[in-house]
Parts: sequence; structure tokens; C-alpha cells
Amino acid sequence: MSGDPTPAAGAPADATEPSGAEPACGAPTPVGGAAPARQPTGGDRARLLGLDGLRWVAASLIVVHHAANVSGAQRSAPFTQLAAVADVGVAVFFVLSGFVIYRPFAAAHADGARVPEAVSFWWRRALRVLPAYWFALFGLWALGLNSFDSFGEVAAHASLTHVLSPGLAFSGISQSWSLSVELSFYAVVPLISWALRRRRAGGATPAVSARREWTMVAALFATGYLVRLVLSLGEISWGDSTLRGMSFLWLPTNIDLFAIGMAVAVFHARNFDGQGLTEHLRPRARAVAERLRVASRAAGPWWLVAFALLAAYAYAVGPADFNVGYRGWFWERRQLTYGLIGLALVFPLSWRGGRGATRRVLASSVGVWFGVFSYGLYLWHNSWIERVGTELAQPVPGLPAFLGTGPGNVSFLATLAVGFTLGLICGAIGWFVVEEPTQRFRSPRWLPRRFGRRR
Repeated sequence: MSGDPTPAAGAPADATEPSGAEPACGAPTPVGGAAPARQPTGGDRARLLGLDGLRWVAASLIVVHHAANVSGAQRSAPFTQLAAVADVGVAVFFVLSGFVIYRPFAAAHADGARVPEAVSFWWRRALRVLPAYWFALFGLWALGLNSFDSFGEVAAHASLTHVLSPGLAFSGISQSWSLSVELSFYAVVPLISWALRRRRAGGATPAVSARREWTMVAALFATGYLVRLVLSLGEISWGDSTLRGMSFLWLPTNIDLFAIGMAVAVFHARNFDGQGLTEHLRPRARAVAERLRVASRAAGPWWLVAFALLAAYAYAVGPADFNVGYRGWFWERRQLTYGLIGLALVFPLSWRGGRGATRRVLASSVGVWFGVFSYGLYLWHNSWIERVGTELAQPVPGLPAFLGTGPGNVSFLATLAVGFTLGLICGAIGWFVVEEPTQRFRSPRWLPRRFGRRR
């Protein structure tokens, strides 16, 4: 393989499993996974359903990106530049996941309460991601849309460790690299919480101090930039690729995006309670928090800023050269821009209630159900889109000429239609057959309750 395996060539999947770590915090799922296992109530409902709709928007951006990859620059015009950076949907999922997954931990840290139990947390997260992924992985194999050369390859894909091998990174479900990043994040969240709550020699207060937690979030954010900088200083071979190229598919180079979502969670936990602003805030902090709350009641202006920033980036910078990949300032600028876009989309939806047409559309029945199926759409769409290009590369009697002649010359509207239609159909089947039924096993009796509790 030449150059770096970056998502520019057809990998920017989604990834995220924004499903809440605890029922009380709600639950979106990986790149649009299953609906919340329990219906939210009262003030939580509008916020949670708005996040469902956001998952659908992020997944749709990814479908557009992959459709444009197969269609080619000329056939995807006039949306070529925007579609090339529509992989921002992955960053949105990472930011959203950082917020929803970390919020119950942030709330427990602020209140000195018990944090989510680690083993139960890991079990629920795996149950959200893996069954639907396995169903899609082997379902696509049964349909002839992917193939495996050995049992070892099957095991690598099933365990999502294929991202460690340059030869396997984009085979199977090419965008599943982001699920590997998600699972890595889920693995470290309870460990981060444990480190924050660890008792010091002189004893410790029941709650984690705000300074300690904000320092941790800032350190995680800075880590992403530092890791990318170090990796850009030189090349180290990694099989047929480089360490820099492969690292794009791993958590350390994406941790700053999750940290942005975690910062939103900490902001809520430290400044607000069920009744509004917390009483202990200093006057200046209280004023800032109140202004942000008022400013984010309507999501529309925030979303306009996000899409304006995306358009500016698309036309001023654009995607990376796939043969070169991401490195240096180009890489850092991309992450910063995508992170800001994710923040602008997530932050106004992180509040209970709110107003505006954007929020109403996202929280509508249509928005919620599309959000429910968005994980399945993410898993299935790209294989169908790539099959369109493969089939058109061979003359097919009876097909109209405008459909194209193969990858790089395929009708953009046709690839979009196939990706959305077949992706949604397969995603809906997966949700009813696998995702929803498996949620009955979220809390099996064998799970030990001692893990993750405060001492």
C-alpha cells in the first residue's frame, strides 16, 4: 500500500457510540446505534432526542463522503469540495461520544457519588457496538460484499484489531476503524475516573475537585496534538505503511476530539444541577455559565456557524492527498477545525429543553427513528456504494449510460440513493433482529457489582 491509510480514500466511518454510559444520562449509540434501552422522561426527553437526530446528520455526512469517493470529482460536482471533507461526521461522533459517555462520571465526580461500575459499563458498551457489527460483518460476507482469506483475518476483523495491520485496515467493513477507536475510549474512561478518584497520602475529599478534573481534560486534549506532532517529525515503518499513517486509526491521535465532548460534560456537571445553576459558583463563573445557557437555547445559530466553518475549510484547505496522508500543521489544523465543528453541533443539544426549528426537527419522530437506524446505516452503506462502482465497471446491458462506467465515473445521485436506501434497509433489519433484542442483556445477574464503586 502506498502512502498512509487515511480515511480520505474511503474509511472515514463513523464511529461512535454515543450511547449513554448510564440510563440516567440517555443514550445515543455508535454512529447511530440502537435506540435508548429505556425511554427518557421529563426534561431529558428533548435533549436526548435531539442527540438522536444529530447522529443521523453525522451518519448522512459520512454516506455523502463515501458516495463522492466512488462517483469521482466530476460526477459529484458541485458538491465535490464539501463532500471531500464530509468525513467530519466521524469527528462529530467522537465529540458526541465524549460528552454522553463521560457525563455520568463527571456528575459523580462533582457530587462525590458512586461512579458507573466498570465491568458493567464495559459490558454495556460492548453490547451496543459488537453484536450489530458482527451481524453486518458476516451479513456482508454472506451477500458476497466482502471476503476473508483466513481464519486469522476473520478473528482480526471480529475483534476490531485489524486496524493494527496495514493489509487489513480497510478491508471487511472499511469504516470500522472508528469502532476500534470508540472501544479504546470506552476501555480507558473508567481508568481515567479511577485515577481522578485515587486517594492521596493525606486523605481525599469525597468529590473530585474541579481543578483536578479540568486539568485532566486539558491534558487529554493536549495529548492528541502532542502525539500527532511527534509522529509528524519522522517516519517509522509499520509493515507496508508507516506508524504515522496507521496511527490515524487509533485513539491517541483522536483523543482530543473525545476530550472536547468530555469538557462539555464537565461544564454541565460543575455548573448546573437539576434546578439550574449550582449555588457554589463564583459570580463571574455564574455569569459566564448563564450566558452560555441562554445563547444555546436555539441550536440553529450554532449549526450555521458549524456549517460555515466546514464550507470555509472545504474550499480553503480541502482533504489530504491520499498518497501523503496527514502530517504536521495540516493534520493539527484539520483536527482543530473538526473539533470546533463538533463542539458547535453538540453543545446546544447538550441542554434539557430549548427551542428553535433545528431542535424540533432533530427531536421529531422522523429524526429519532433515523437516529435509531443510523448505526446500521453506517455499517452497511459503504459496501453497497462500492458494489455500485464495481458492477458498473463491467458493461451491463440495459442500464442507462448516465449511471457511469465504474469507480471515478458513477452517478453521484445513484450512489447516494443506493447507499441510503440499502444501508437503511439493512440497518433497520439489524436493529430489529440484533440491536434491540440484545439490549435485554444489559444487566445480566452474573455481572459483579463491586467493580467501579467508590471506596
